[in-house]
Amino acid sequence: MNFIEIYFNLFFTILKSFWYMWIIIFAFYIIPMIFYYIKYKKSNYKYESGISYFKFYFDKGFFGEGLTFMNLEKIPHYGKIMTNLYLPTEDGTTEIDLIYICKRGIYVIESKNYSGWIFGSQNSNNWTTIIYNYKQKFFNPIWQNKKHIKYLKPHVDVPLSSLIVFSERCELKKLNYDSSNTKILSRKYLVAFLLKELDKDEIITKEKIDEIYNNVKKFNLVSIDEKKAHIEKIKKYIKE
Repeated sequence: MNFIEIYFNLFFTILKSFWYMWIIIFAFYIIPMIFYYIKYKKSNYKYESGISYFKFYFDKGFFGEGLTFMNLEKIPHYGKIMTNLYLPTEDGTTEIDLIYICKRGIYVIESKNYSGWIFGSQNSNNWTTIIYNYKQKFFNPIWQNKKHIKYLKPHVDVPLSSLIVFSERCELKKLNYDSSNTKILSRKYLVAFLLKELDKDEIITKEKIDEIYNNVKKFNLVSIDEKKAHIEKIKKYIKE
C-alpha cells in the first residue's frame, strides 16, 4: 500500500468517525447561511447599503439592519427604504441606520440587534441588556435617534417619526419613555405597526416620496474616508 492510499484511508476513517460533527456543522452553520443568502439576494438591501453578503451575515449590526430592511420590503404600500445615511454635524457626521419614506412622512429607524432583557429610560445615558448573568450597556437609542432627526430635519419638509427596533431575540422588559415621540418595538412587530400607521390619511404623495429619496441619496454616497472618520469618532466616544 503506497503513501497516497494510506493517506486517503486515514482521511475517510476520520471522516466516518466524525460524521455526526459534519451533520451538526451543516445544520447549524451551512443551512442558515444558505437561507440568509437567498434572502439577501432577493432584497434591495445590497444595493442601498453596498454591504457584501459576508459582511451582512457576520456583522451583528449589519445583520440586524439588513433584516429590518427586508421586513420593510414586505409592506404592500408605495415607499422608499434607505440605509446608512451620514449627515453632516458641527463635529463630523451622524449615521442613520434606516429611514422609511412613505405617505405618512419619514420613519427614522435606529436598529438595535441585541438579545436578552432590555432595560432603559429616556432620561438615562445608558441602557442595559441582560442575558443570564451577563450585562452589557449601550448608549440611549432615544437620544441617538433624536440627534439623527435633528440633523435630517433641515433637509426635508415632512413629518419625522422616531422608531427604535430591537431584534426578535430580546424582551423589552422595563422601558420608561414618552411614546408620543418615539415608538420602541421588536422587529417582529414592525410591519404590523407600520401597516396600521399606513391605514391613516395620506400626508405626502408618491411624487414627494421620490423627491425626498433623490434629495437625501447624497448622504448615502459618502467616501470610505468619511465612513472611517465616523467610526473612529464613535470608538473615541466609547472609550471616553
